[in-house]
Amino acid sequence: MLDTRPEWTVGRLTAAAHATAHQTDDISLVGLAARIQDAVVLTAVRESVVLYAEVGSGDALLLHPEYVWKVDKDLAEHAKRFIDTFNALFGEELPPPEPVQAGRYWNAYDGNEILGRCVRIGHAPPGSPHYHWAICKGDAGEFAVQEFWHPEVWTTVRYRSALRYGGRCPDL
Repeated sequence: MLDTRPEWTVGRLTAAAHATAHQTDDISLVGLAARIQDAVVLTAVRESVVLYAEVGSGDALLLHPEYVWKVDKDLAEHAKRFIDTFNALFGEELPPPEPVQAGRYWNAYDGNEILGRCVRIGHAPPGSPHYHWAICKGDAGEFAVQEFWHPEVWTTVRYRSALRYGGRCPDL
């Protein structure tokens, strides 16, 4: 895949997979599908191994990104206090909020899907509706916070199931 980047097409990748399967003597399901040069079969078996197969990147910049540290000095000082306290309490080694750590902090978001997260903020008197905030996509596709009252407590799982196409805010 890397050799064909960024001009990826079904035909080009199918041909490259075919050549690679022969060169490497690949007898996996993907390798066998590549040998018959059937893009439909190749897609089906590739999807079945998605949890352990390597994913290619079409953007060469993703291979060696440049991270720029643009953090307010006051925020960095407060973050440092938090990190120092956290490290002392839990015996951890979170990195200090410094420019040399920009890449590490940028990549720390991996696996932290925020779309659809929902939190109950509070409620009025007992038995009254609960006040929630949840993260969805606004009309322009930007992240937005939707606030809502509901008689029941909503969880992240429930809210995510109510999101509209593209993660748009649901009608509540």
